[in-house]
Amino acid sequence: MKYYNIVTFGCQMNVNDSERVATVLESLGFLKTNDLSKADIVIVNICSVRQQAFDRVYGIVQKVKKLKKIKDIQVGVTGCILDSDKKILEKKVDFLFNINDLKKLPKLISNKNEIDIGDYFSIKPRFFNDYVAYIPIMTGCNNFCSYCVVPYTRGRERSRDAEEIIQEAKLAIQKGFKEIWLIGQNVNSYKNEKYSFADLLREIDNIPGDYWLNFSSSHPKDFTLDIISVMKNGKHITPLLHLPVQSGSDKVLRDMNRPYTIDKYIDIVKKAKQEIKDLCISTDIIVGFCGESKEDYLQTKEFIKDMKFDIIYLAQYSSRKGTYASENLKDDVSFFEKKRRWHDLNKTLKEINLENNKKYLNQEYRVIVFEKKGNNCLGKTSFGKIIKFKSDKVCVGCFCNILVNKTLSLILEGEFVSW
Repeated sequence: MKYYNIVTFGCQMNVNDSERVATVLESLGFLKTNDLSKADIVIVNICSVRQQAFDRVYGIVQKVKKLKKIKDIQVGVTGCILDSDKKILEKKVDFLFNINDLKKLPKLISNKNEIDIGDYFSIKPRFFNDYVAYIPIMTGCNNFCSYCVVPYTRGRERSRDAEEIIQEAKLAIQKGFKEIWLIGQNVNSYKNEKYSFADLLREIDNIPGDYWLNFSSSHPKDFTLDIISVMKNGKHITPLLHLPVQSGSDKVLRDMNRPYTIDKYIDIVKKAKQEIKDLCISTDIIVGFCGESKEDYLQTKEFIKDMKFDIIYLAQYSSRKGTYASENLKDDVSFFEKKRRWHDLNKTLKEINLENNKKYLNQEYRVIVFEKKGNNCLGKTSFGKIIKFKSDKVCVGCFCNILVNKTLSLILEGEFVSW
């Protein structure tokens, strides 16, 4: 018996891509293993949005090289890869492949015939768990943010057939999946002859079942009032909106080629919160971008305080070869200053969350359990808050009701109430 191991870095799109790779490998007779030393083939699905993210692949390749001295292992790489990166990786691994050419994988592994499919999205994913289904609705990006390589690695925006997406969602719900995620580099730029993104969201929300419907990621420039309306009236759509802002400075946003102002962003969030009850907003922030002055940074810090974000994914700017910023802007914020700003914003976020979370005290919420060790459990609310509790009655992937009895900055604590 032969085994495969897939190492996935990056976003939810990469996770779903890996699930489709798994389907192909299992069709060839491979079994999944989490033990790298047991694998006969290792696929590394990489993210190269930031240089630091891309560099992590070397650690995996080095581990496999040591194992190759003991047994024969094939190493393949896919994911977001620049042409310049391919030249480097070709010398270190057995093969590279574009995820769009997934049908060629059997030939690369064992010289077997290609899979007869029209598009790699036609391959049904081998979901890595039985309660979360990531369903890509589009791929690629047309925005060309100055720090990002995605338009060069994923190509231009390409939307999937709406009926195919709806059918995939129906099957996942029928199989009992509790979380349905519509994903893409920019989901709200989805385009179809019959459906806008709001139309597609509404159509999937109308599928009967007991599930939560989420989507990520959105671009502020494409976010519409129609999307807000669908979220407000949805039966399954969660009150969680991930809307990346990246900076609180209009100057930095211009340098990033993010075509909106802070005032525009605030207006979107204000309208969304007015219409959607208990809406939680998560966002992305990059600190230390090229030319980010002390004043620019302080504007971002004040912006975060004013917005009172519930979740922030913070990153220190990492210059990425092949992007506009790398070629044309000076990476002039020192490593130590980036790190200081990152820690400072983390501290600010914890203070905001400590205050935000007080409103959840003594309230009962429905959660989905995503981790259980003994009777120690972690659950997630529909609006993205993590609740820690104890119970020997629940299982991973189930819904249950939890009463919050303690609030901390990054997590809530509670007690099991009922199913």
